[in-house]
Amino acid sequence: MTQKEIKEKLDNIEDIKALEDEVNKLINEGYDEKIFKKYFNKISKVTKKYDDQLIRKQIEEEYLKTYDIVLGIDEVGRGPLAGPVCAACTMMKKESLILDIDDSKKIKEEVREELYDKIKDEALTYGIALVDAETIDERNILDATFLAMSKAYKEAISKIDDIENKKVLVLIDGNLKNPYIDCEQVTIVKGDAKCYSIASSSILAKVTRDRIMNELDSKYPMYGFIDNKGYGTKKHTDAIKEHGYIKGLHRMTFIKNLI
Repeated sequence: MTQKEIKEKLDNIEDIKALEDEVNKLINEGYDEKIFKKYFNKISKVTKKYDDQLIRKQIEEEYLKTYDIVLGIDEVGRGPLAGPVCAACTMMKKESLILDIDDSKKIKEEVREELYDKIKDEALTYGIALVDAETIDERNILDATFLAMSKAYKEAISKIDDIENKKVLVLIDGNLKNPYIDCEQVTIVKGDAKCYSIASSSILAKVTRDRIMNELDSKYPMYGFIDNKGYGTKKHTDAIKEHGYIKGLHRMTFIKNLI
């Protein structure tokens, strides 16, 4: 085969194990290893992702020796000046192994959008919940975050049959247990990078909230929500000073020094 024919053949192999086997076969047939550098890199990259996910899944697998249901919870949107805080609660199927799942902040937006549907498809159960800006002002952001997490948790367990007779554990990103969740809890600092179900929840929550802010951008383009997602960028703070705040959308306790 010519080098072009080899490239065409290998580029059409999607399964990484099959690709590795084919590359090794061609090398054994006498082809120069140098022409396979691109494929060695791809195999190495995917293999690392696979190994990383197995490590992330070990946390749930260990707890599933004791508990029937182990869910991961995460939130996004604690820091913005505008928009809701969003939380998600997820338990992935035991066989699930989506290679690109990671802390949502580390993933490109277009990849997060693809993962959003994959996670829903491979979740044993999930829940997503929002708490709006007015409630954040009334309760404070920490309490509102706890409320969003508890709502996501309640939605997720409502989809599980015979939940009353099951031992349930939630794994929560961070170092604070949730006073509104009535089951056993374990907190994991940087859990969205360390734990498969928490990372999955971080992606569901971020995509949900980002979509809301993108929609709001079409209604209020002067604030730049499509870029800042409600965070306090210069464009956003300048817009608040020039155009004022949006009632029910801006967090008054966050922008009191701007108005």
